[in-house]
Amino acid sequence: MLIEKESSFFYVAFEGPDGSGKTTIASEVTKMLLHVLQQLFSGKDVYVFDTKQPSKYAISELNALGSNPKDWLRRMFIFMEDHRSSARRIDNMLEIMTPDEITVVIQDRSYHSSCVYQSIESDGKVTPTDIHRAYFAKNSRPICYKPDLTLVLSADIGNLMGRLSARSAHEDFEDEQEGKIIEVSQLYEEILQDKEFDECRRVDASGDIDHVVALCIEQIAKGFEEKRKRLLIRSPA
Repeated sequence: MLIEKESSFFYVAFEGPDGSGKTTIASEVTKMLLHVLQQLFSGKDVYVFDTKQPSKYAISELNALGSNPKDWLRRMFIFMEDHRSSARRIDNMLEIMTPDEITVVIQDRSYHSSCVYQSIESDGKVTPTDIHRAYFAKNSRPICYKPDLTLVLSADIGNLMGRLSARSAHEDFEDEQEGKIIEVSQLYEEILQDKEFDECRRVDASGDIDHVVALCIEQIAKGFEEKRKRLLIRSPA
């Protein structure tokens, strides 16, 4: 990717356990970010796109596969192929971009979800770091683009379970379901401490939605500015 284009492109992923508000926050950030970036990059054409993974095609394949935990590896391969498709779409976007354009992609879930959930389904056979290394193996092309910034939304277990209960047709959740949410939350915490996931930043999503959206937009604007400065230093005079 040419430095001129790379410095005009920013890729953001939202991650976190179920009930943390990924879809809602990503949607609200997408709506508000355009105005913020137009002020920051006056005179440039600004575009903000949102997307979500897994894709509808991947979901249909996962549904056909069923929920047998022994099929965790096959599920991981479905997610990997889905991420390859996403990378090709980003390639096509970058191909037609011009240096006068500012483009931000906001994605609800990225490869981190596969790292967390397939690690759990494997019953400890692989860790999130193992799966990360499969996505970004040395001496080979990465399976997907690594986000410039991944915002990991976090909240306490009581908050998460309350939101999930409100979304569910059932009055409450079984202990087993709560146990899985706890396990997922713990693995996301491990990811935040792992240097291989160095683009991840925690955002406290337990507060008012407007406050959480403002925190996310602040992180995105700061991250984009830092990326552009870093690339400017690398760029030949």
